[in-house]
Amino acid sequence: MVKALLRRRKDKDIVRIRKPYVLREGLPPNGHWSFTEIMNANGSYCGFVYGVRNRLNGKMYLGRKQYFEAGPKGRQMSDWKTYTTSNREVDNLARVLLGNSVPVTDLFDMVVLEEYRTIGTLSFAEVWCIVTAETPANKNLFYNTLINGVSWHIKEQISQRNRDRLKAFLAGELK
Repeated sequence: MVKALLRRRKDKDIVRIRKPYVLREGLPPNGHWSFTEIMNANGSYCGFVYGVRNRLNGKMYLGRKQYFEAGPKGRQMSDWKTYTTSNREVDNLARVLLGNSVPVTDLFDMVVLEEYRTIGTLSFAEVWCIVTAETPANKNLFYNTLINGVSWHIKEQISQRNRDRLKAFLAGELK
């Protein structure tokens, strides 16, 4: 069903689709996110780092989401339970699904990697995941094109020698 639905749509059609309103009260505690425990949005955590995987083509997206955002009435709960990503391609696919009453999880694995207590650590953890996965050099595997808002034009992989020498340097073996 998902494949047929996505084949019928063209990019110009996808952009016009509005994300339908979802009643938060009717959602499970973690929304559409898969995590080993109940997420602590009202507790001591400020947000989470996540991974999204398209089950049809295997492409992934790594990102972060804060539980609260600044609004006209002060600090308000964000849309974290129904949030997909800031990536336009993934978000458009999600809008096609939701516009046809198909859950996002029918196409995507929505996985929380970890929750964090401070915005600084949350931001660092997202960047660490993106750099560790080398997303700019693996555009065939990842939707991510930016690292913390910066575009990197990568034309080659990090060499094995660089990896080995960094590991040796960090271990104090390279002087």
